[in-house]
Amino acid sequence: MARYIDDQLVNVINQIIMQNNREIIHFIFEEDDGDSGTVKKRRSNQKSLKEQIIEKISNKTDMRSRHLAIEFMIELCQILKSL
Repeated sequence: MARYIDDQLVNVINQIIMQNNREIIHFIFEEDDGDSGTVKKRRSNQKSLKEQIIEKISNKTDMRSRHLAIEFMIELCQILKSL
């Protein structure tokens, strides 16, 4: 398939991948920002995705869940390095 894709299409695909990675990172690490008076509403008992990941990493009883959370964070770090 690579011989049928020209350089311009490869660049477009790479830009789409980069934009998707930025969106994922922003979603996971977003903080409530008070810009223009809009604060994201979150239920008081609902934790952010970042807090859930950190909780799973610090969990010492469920090793499988902890291992998966650590692998996920490693993958996120690799994405961050490419941005």
